[in-house]
Amino acid sequence: MQKFITTAYLLVMAVFSQSIFGQVGINTKTPNATLDITPKTTDGSKPEGLLIPQLDGNSLNTAAYGTAQKGVIVYAKSAASPTDTKTVNVTAEGYYYFDGNVWQKMTGAAAGDTTNDAWINDTANGLVKLGAKADGTARTAGTDIVVKDNGSIGIGTGNPAAALDINSTVGTFVAPRMSTTQRDALVLPPKGSLIYNLDINKYEVNLGTNAAPFWDQLNTATSPIALKGSIVDAPTNIGDTSPVISIDNLKFRLVNSNSANLNNAITAYIQFSTASGTINTTFRYLWGYNSSGYVSTGGAPSVNTTWQNMVGFGVRDYASYIQGILTDSTNKNMYRFTFYCCGAGVCGAGNIISFVVEKII
Repeated sequence: MQKFITTAYLLVMAVFSQSIFGQVGINTKTPNATLDITPKTTDGSKPEGLLIPQLDGNSLNTAAYGTAQKGVIVYAKSAASPTDTKTVNVTAEGYYYFDGNVWQKMTGAAAGDTTNDAWINDTANGLVKLGAKADGTARTAGTDIVVKDNGSIGIGTGNPAAALDINSTVGTFVAPRMSTTQRDALVLPPKGSLIYNLDINKYEVNLGTNAAPFWDQLNTATSPIALKGSIVDAPTNIGDTSPVISIDNLKFRLVNSNSANLNNAITAYIQFSTASGTINTTFRYLWGYNSSGYVSTGGAPSVNTTWQNMVGFGVRDYASYIQGILTDSTNKNMYRFTFYCCGAGVCGAGNIISFVVEKII
């Protein structure tokens, strides 16, 4: 009986308070807000608080919620399955509010993340991902942003294959850009750190340690890079050849046209051909030295799969050096070759020949 009287009294006072002040007070005669709820007990002997309506996640994907219900708060007892445009974020039990279009999850002690692109836990694939775009619409393929449980990050891919996997056909990757002064002010940059130095307009990588960095420039368009090379024995008999050096669509080799060692007159040649098709080339002999002075240049402007002489030489005494540039005008490539031979008395059988081909990029 006492409970009924107390409840009736509270209801009457609430209505009375509302009619006079336009405010409702529960357990208080002087509400300080539109709805002011004061706990009846503070010693923990009774449960106190506001119990929000509890619904299944699937109950939230109805037409009953529209712009008039913007701001409604509920407690979803389960995830929505399947989800729709309204319940795309209702993926687990918890508090949600309706923003007029989509149910948004409330996290933390405050109102939570009020943006439309909140993170979604995808336990089936072992990752978390951004579930929607800023306007609340679903993300399209190629706009994924995910973090896997193993720490891998995917941008533009939902399945990163590396620690950082960036997949894009419409954008680029830009390394940190800074001056030399700013680079030198970096605190303990890890070995392998990459920057773009604005003072010299080149990429630099730290080849040292974090405590003692050594910034080395990456190769630029004016730097030759040795892509292929070999050290071979001198060919001794007629038709003998060295191993073939292949680079891009070109092949190079040394060949002896005389049964004697590489000796006296023009008896050996650097030859070249294509692996397939025909290309147009130009050859420029840079410099050469041998004791007898036997050096000749050649090379046809049109080269195919048939071996052709590029430069010939004959050596006597101790050493021979030859260097030249070959230009592939068809594919817009340039190559530098270097030949060195040295032996005791005669550069010939059993003596080491160094033959290196470099692509200039």
